Amino acid sequence: MEFYLLDHSSADIDASVTALCSYRTTGSKATIDHRMNTVRSVPLPSDKPYHFVVSGDSQGNLHVVMVSEAPSDRKTIIGEILIGNGRPALCLELVLFNGFVLAFIGTTGGDIQLWTFSISQLIRCCEASKDGLRRLGDVLPSAASCEFKAHQSGVNDLSASIVTGDIDSVVVCSVGDDQTVSACLIHFTESGPEALSCESIRLCSTQCASASALKAVELMIDNSTFHRVYTSGHDETVTLWKLDLARLSLKYVTSAPIGTEGGCLGCCQYNHPDGTIKEVVAIGGIGMELVSFNLSTLLAACVLREANGLLITAGAGFSADSGLSTYEQAPLSYKEMCDPSKLVEDPFKFQQFWLAFTRSYLKTKPHSGYEILDNWCQGGKLPNLIRPSDDST
Repeated sequence: MEFYLLDHSSADIDASVTALCSYRTTGSKATIDHRMNTVRSVPLPSDKPYHFVVSGDSQGNLHVVMVSEAPSDRKTIIGEILIGNGRPALCLELVLFNGFVLAFIGTTGGDIQLWTFSISQLIRCCEASKDGLRRLGDVLPSAASCEFKAHQSGVNDLSASIVTGDIDSVVVCSVGDDQTVSACLIHFTESGPEALSCESIRLCSTQCASASALKAVELMIDNSTFHRVYTSGHDETVTLWKLDLARLSLKYVTSAPIGTEGGCLGCCQYNHPDGTIKEVVAIGGIGMELVSFNLSTLLAACVLREANGLLITAGAGFSADSGLSTYEQAPLSYKEMCDPSKLVEDPFKFQQFWLAFTRSYLKTKPHSGYEILDNWCQGGKLPNLIRPSDDST
């Protein structure tokens, strides 16, 4: 592995890249069957610029390295190798959680391993190792904290996040070759001053979530709208799921075709100039596709789809976009004929006026808003609406 520092703090240039150091495996000579499949890093919360790096190889082992941003004459660093379950690692995710680094590793066997690392021990080890007092291996765990079966075959990607409002839980979403998307809620307890253990693991899986293997997943924890899970794969489709943490369930929301196989996926938000929040989903494969939408519009659409009743209120102005006049814009004769007494004074004139008025409405083409409402109420766009039977009054 090679490590570089991307610096974009200077106002004079966009960014600069500096080579820091290299990592090489030790022991037996590496072969083509012994390679790094996935790698992640996180900056540690410290006054020293340390980065904790974990990679998974094709033999199921983990390579753990501490990298400093500070300049050093030493260009090659030695990390530690943690022995896994023997299944090649396909994906991993690192999460900072209550003074620990949680490393989730997905393997070809459908398993997800969890390794826990104490941040304080890692930092103390790095500071002491400058004097040759401690090795990184002295503070690393000898085995995974827990392991669970998330898929029947390879775990191609996973995404993890802390559950907001519950400081003792982490949720992990994963996808695999078995066309399944899974969600796992893990509750932790501190088993010592610098130790963490899994107290409980809850798992839910949605099978047949895709027409082919799923390759990428991204979890977005959002208490302001709803928790979202995006997935993509070989079927060239990006799918949005609603994650319910209370019931621990995944519900299909919508999907959209894309022009590439979804081998990887990322998501971010930005504030639009009109004051709304936009969410952008980037899907990479043979090329890259971008999908963006307004979060408020998404939330409104989801609420409508789940509704079993709909009350629509509208004034006369709703028809103005079809070209019909509102009461304020109507001619004086219209306002006169709105008086019921005119029917008594001149029944023929009254009836002829409203007959012509009705014919003009019938000839006017309704604007698209009417079609939208018709699709909602009669076209099945809102599947949960309770519709009255034909003989109801």
